[in-house]
Amino acid sequence: MRNLLIFSSYSADKQPPDYVLHLLKNIQDNCEITKTIFVWTGAELSQAIDEGLRANNTEVIIRENIGFDFASYKLALSHEKPQASDYDGIFFANDSVYGPFNDMKTAVSGHQQFDIWGMTDSWQHTYHLQTYFFYVRNTAFDDIQSFFHQYKNYTQHSDIVKQGEMKLSQWFLDHGKELGCKVTARKVIASHFSNKPILKLVTRLKSIFLYFNKNRNPLLDFSVTKKLWESSLKVGSPFLKRKLLVDKKNYKHHNDKWLQVIGPSYQVAAALAYKSVIAEREKKYGRKD
Repeated sequence: MRNLLIFSSYSADKQPPDYVLHLLKNIQDNCEITKTIFVWTGAELSQAIDEGLRANNTEVIIRENIGFDFASYKLALSHEKPQASDYDGIFFANDSVYGPFNDMKTAVSGHQQFDIWGMTDSWQHTYHLQTYFFYVRNTAFDDIQSFFHQYKNYTQHSDIVKQGEMKLSQWFLDHGKELGCKVTARKVIASHFSNKPILKLVTRLKSIFLYFNKNRNPLLDFSVTKKLWESSLKVGSPFLKRKLLVDKKNYKHHNDKWLQVIGPSYQVAAALAYKSVIAEREKKYGRKD
């Protein structure tokens, strides 16, 4: 396989946080990446980091910090102009998650069977694949490039979610493409209910909300990767959302229990994530004495 990786990252410092470099290396090593485009929207990279990235067949693009990750995806695609003969597919990823906390090769297995594939999906507002980590097969290179050609670089996060992430999946469906997902909301919810006898019984009823159809409106309007993060890991997701661990409003969903859940094989990723979480919390909320 010959895959392109487009990775979007931001930091106010002159180098990406250590967790980002660890995440990037794991994706490169486990997803058959032959070339990486690293789109950086922070301060000018230090020479050591810049040279280290480029030494691993990585092209670095520095841009102004406007438009979040979708603007980086758009810029990288317009720069590379990938053709079906160039790569088997393209992985898109960004630094909004920590990990990996599960085996990456297992997590991405089967991705090449679909025109567009995501690690997780969501039924918030409307059905869509989440775009912090997704893949587009070369059968759909024209579709992904035409989508980003018409996409505007929005500056409000809510607009990016609605006009970018949510519309991307619909764009592919409208063009007759096949969508796939590794860790579906349905699978996560079923796993969550499996240890709760009463709820497990309820899920067997024909009228239960676990019935999903991509042509229907969502029946659940909440973030599975936030509220059911532990079950997401249990069924194979290698990632935890950064906002889940950093933002105060999300503490109630984990109470830092996540550190106890990570397996021994992933303690390096856990330690780097924890280092980042503490630093991010201090920036947002001040040092806790």
